[in-house]
Amino acid sequence: QSSASDETIHMVDLDETEKKVMAKLDAYPLHIDEIGRKCGLEPGKVSCILLELELKGLIHQLPGKLYVLKEDKNWLNR
Repeated sequence: QSSASDETIHMVDLDETEKKVMAKLDAYPLHIDEIGRKCGLEPGKVSCILLELELKGLIHQLPGKLYVLKEDKNWLNR
């Protein structure tokens, strides 16, 4: 069980670039290259950001370098 303060931690920890990447993701899988194009970021930078977001529990990596948001979209309200 998580409290509202626990959920807020995720958003506080996001920098502007991470927020930009999160805004491009949804429940439909998106390839890492497409994420980079949509955000205007180099592949290495996108890879690092996606790893950080995955470690923070905000996204899932699917086979084939595809990424989706986790079902909990509470971060949008913070």
